[in-house]
Amino acid sequence: MKIICLVGEIGTGKTTVAKILENLGADVIYSDYVAKIVSSKSAIKSELVKFFGKKILYRNGRLNRKKLANIVFSNRDKLEKLNEIMLPQIVKEIKKILYQKEKLEKTSKPTIKKIKRTKKEDERIVVIEAPLLFITNLYKKCNEILYVTCPIDLRIERVASNMNLSEKEAKLRVEGQNLYIPIEKVNYIINNNKDMNYLKKEIKKYYKYIQDRYLFKSLF
Repeated sequence: MKIICLVGEIGTGKTTVAKILENLGADVIYSDYVAKIVSSKSAIKSELVKFFGKKILYRNGRLNRKKLANIVFSNRDKLEKLNEIMLPQIVKEIKKILYQKEKLEKTSKPTIKKIKRTKKEDERIVVIEAPLLFITNLYKKCNEILYVTCPIDLRIERVASNMNLSEKEAKLRVEGQNLYIPIEKVNYIINNNKDMNYLKKEIKKYYKYIQDRYLFKSLF
């Protein structure tokens, strides 16, 4: 199993890239999905309410993620507190998922398709969509780090459109994220500044690069 960590600022199109990779055959772990699992746990939700107040809950007790996002992206200290509460649990959950995948691979019988493709049943591509990768120790699990980027104006435009926010709200989220990405640790960069056809071509090119580097070389 080869692990690709996908990073990028809000609005760069990480989730779109992850879905394209998934369609190409990668096994994707979406950090937002993991965050939903973590935040639904009663102990974590109680800790969030304790710090941010009951205003972050709907009447039925479910977490109002939009309300919470509006609070933290306008206040750096509160964003750091949210990360302090959530990140260790998100990383723990992702590691648990990776362990389960590794265990499944070791116990399952190889199929003809897998043998033809890699000659090794444990060689497949798992993508972790993890924007906050570098403020955790999760990056140490990666074989490759893919960085998706684009100009800030385009990011603001996408965030406003995708999340149904005003330009002011979108700008707050984009500028408030303050994401740390050390370029020297990145293996591959894709600039998602054009249309979908261009992005798909770039992702296909990247996926072939990954296959050539990690999978098909085992055939020779």
